[in-house]
Amino acid sequence: MLLTWMQVLALAPWSGAYGVVNPIYLAVGDDWELKSSTVETNPTLRLLIMQLQVPVIPDGIQVTYVLAGIVVAAFVAAKLSKRPNLDAIPTVGSSTWLGSWWAGIQFMTKAADVLREGYEKHKGALFKVADLYRWTVIVSGPQFVEDVRKASDDELSFMEATNDNLNTEYTLGHDVHHNPYHVAIIRSQLTRNLGNLFPDIRDEIVIAFEETLDLQANEWKSVPAFQTVQEVVCRTTNRVFVGLPLCRNSDWIDLTNRFTLDVVKGGVMIALFPKVLAPLVARFMTSVPGTARRAMKHLSPIIEERRSHLGLEYGKDGADKPNDFLSWLMNHPEASDSSIKDLTLRILSLNFAAIHTSANVRLMWPSLSVV
Repeated sequence: MLLTWMQVLALAPWSGAYGVVNPIYLAVGDDWELKSSTVETNPTLRLLIMQLQVPVIPDGIQVTYVLAGIVVAAFVAAKLSKRPNLDAIPTVGSSTWLGSWWAGIQFMTKAADVLREGYEKHKGALFKVADLYRWTVIVSGPQFVEDVRKASDDELSFMEATNDNLNTEYTLGHDVHHNPYHVAIIRSQLTRNLGNLFPDIRDEIVIAFEETLDLQANEWKSVPAFQTVQEVVCRTTNRVFVGLPLCRNSDWIDLTNRFTLDVVKGGVMIALFPKVLAPLVARFMTSVPGTARRAMKHLSPIIEERRSHLGLEYGKDGADKPNDFLSWLMNHPEASDSSIKDLTLRILSLNFAAIHTSANVRLMWPSLSVV
């Protein structure tokens, strides 16, 4: 027996363009069979189904709609899942669910004004401000600042704060974040070798300014201060990190500068999605993996060459061994089995830390130039 009209309509697959009648699956008892002839011989049923048909959306548009829906849903889920219980702390701006989004946009465009308002209203106390995906608690007053200064790493961790802000666990890599042995090398090897490295540092600063400014005799010229200082900082720090000639390679300078921006943009992008999607977002929706592969092309031959020389030409303590951070990193016990990718990400993370400081200077003085 045939189903009722409503049952037929509920089972009909209304796909295809207008005017094309698709076969209908009808149920007889517990079995399914195709009865296209039923539609063809029944004008009323045929007309009714044609009226209820909708045009097919092209595959490309369907994919776009699906992706847009996923992004919106993920953004809402991330916003809802990251609302800590901070109701007891005064808010600058709106603290409602939708209002906090608008306050976050205002904070991104007028951060100084928002912080000034909070300081004037809540001087000597705590207050919170919204960004696009979470709350940031601000401390003010000597007592709270002193409490922050005295806090141990177990109570207030700089590494964890950086991870919260930039999702470094996914942008810089899991091992770099959870096992930052390169930080200990900075405190020990780099500090001890600053005196020995000073001639190289000075040499690179002088040459970098000469080549960047390209002044002729007593010529005066106007140059963009931030870009100029950024390139000099990049070259000088990489003279210490990877040595000559790579520190002067134009592609290396470009990618290390870009890596800083890639990490910041990638961190913001990852934060818009639920944590469970972070690895996929970092891999497919940020530029960090591509920049890392680009950097590996430069560092891979250098690392392989230095590994082949260990214990042969100059030995571990040989006088001719390169005296730069890459060598110290490779000689660390935990780096003996490290991949080239891991070593590359650690070098890039150092560049990020060095160059990001210069970027902050640019944010404070956006119109600065040197004449």
